[in-house]
Amino acid sequence: MQVRHGGHLFNKHVVRGTMVYWRCSQHQVFKCKARLKSDGSDFFIFNDTHCHEVVPAPRSYGSLKRLKQKLAQSV
Repeated sequence: MQVRHGGHLFNKHVVRGTMVYWRCSQHQVFKCKARLKSDGSDFFIFNDTHCHEVVPAPRSYGSLKRLKQKLAQSV
């Protein structure tokens, strides 16, 4: 399940009681720390600092591997 907030996509990560925690869909790619939490009706910003631009569409097959290699070379 996903939600969009501020143009960024968030994936459902953990459910604890009535609270649902969401993390940025780019968490694995960019190690993005942005997170949200919701209580079923309202969303609360837990951390809204993204380390990447908005990803408007799904990536083509194989592009993620090339992106990770490019990021590793720049560090």
